[in-house]
Amino acid sequence: MAWAAPRRHLSSWSSMTVPTSCVTGSTWTRRLLSTTTREDRVRASLANHNEALVSSPWVRLLSSPLRRCLVTRKAMPKAMMIQLKTAFFPADQAGSSTAAQSHRSDEDESGQQASSSAPLSPDLQQLEEFFVPDGILHPKFHKPKHGRAVSLCTSRLCVEAISSYSQKAGLLKRLSSSAKIPPRLSDMVAHQLRKRVEQELELLHRADKRKRVDDEAEDSAAYFRRKHTAACHIELLSPASPASDDTKEITGSPSAAGSSTSLHSPPRYSLPLLFPDDAQRKHVRDVILSLLAPFHHRVEQATKADDGLQEIAVPSRTPELVPLVIALWRLNSFESGTESRKATPV
Repeated sequence: MAWAAPRRHLSSWSSMTVPTSCVTGSTWTRRLLSTTTREDRVRASLANHNEALVSSPWVRLLSSPLRRCLVTRKAMPKAMMIQLKTAFFPADQAGSSTAAQSHRSDEDESGQQASSSAPLSPDLQQLEEFFVPDGILHPKFHKPKHGRAVSLCTSRLCVEAISSYSQKAGLLKRLSSSAKIPPRLSDMVAHQLRKRVEQELELLHRADKRKRVDDEAEDSAAYFRRKHTAACHIELLSPASPASDDTKEITGSPSAAGSSTSLHSPPRYSLPLLFPDDAQRKHVRDVILSLLAPFHHRVEQATKADDGLQEIAVPSRTPELVPLVIALWRLNSFESGTESRKATPV
């Protein structure tokens, strides 16, 4: 006689399930929800931190590799310095800084070497090697040269010091024994720094047109719902225009306009002082107003005069505006010369 388990035992085993209290119990549910909520908070915090890093111009500046200045012997990030490389120019144009500068400007626009103003026969045309700024202009408009470079602080005094101190000129000969220093090298650097600001504005203007057509309603609604702080302020007043109490102190030199007494306050850049040429300043001002005027009323500490905007703020948390802020900082730092005043050449 075969043994068979009682039917009641089989039914009890087949119907055995995990107690409902173990699955839907309050302790387990709270633990699961708390874990999910904590992970969501961590993800949101990391996303916010990553957005702040990507949209910070100062992080972008400090993340570049270190280089040592030839004059001050300070090690600084490459994005905060000026690079000098060798280039060849015709002998008849070498002595004229204006011709060399126009030659460089034509090369920046077309991306090709510009020929001399008057055609010369091969036996009369001679090329001489000079140190010229490189890497200042945007790579889309002018491709950087390959080869070794000399690094200098972004300061007019540092650039002028390499021709004033003979021992520094000797260090340049290690890079090239035949290269010379142009008579007005600092003016060439300033010209390219201003040109870089115009190039960044032109690229932003192109991207702004595409954004308005593609996703203006989708992105702008979410963007304008939040309030932004200012990454920097751009003064639009000319020195002769009446200024408010907040802007009366910002006169004289670009160092006064770009300096900041607090690390938490955004820097201020005076457009009339950074762009002395009236036509160039008017063009830059019009493009800045067309790009940043929609965001102006959403930025904290925005001021408005009776006759128009006194200043306009560049909003933070906008990665597409980071190159423009960096270009303005480099131009202001070069014209102010604060770094070279603090450290004397060795």
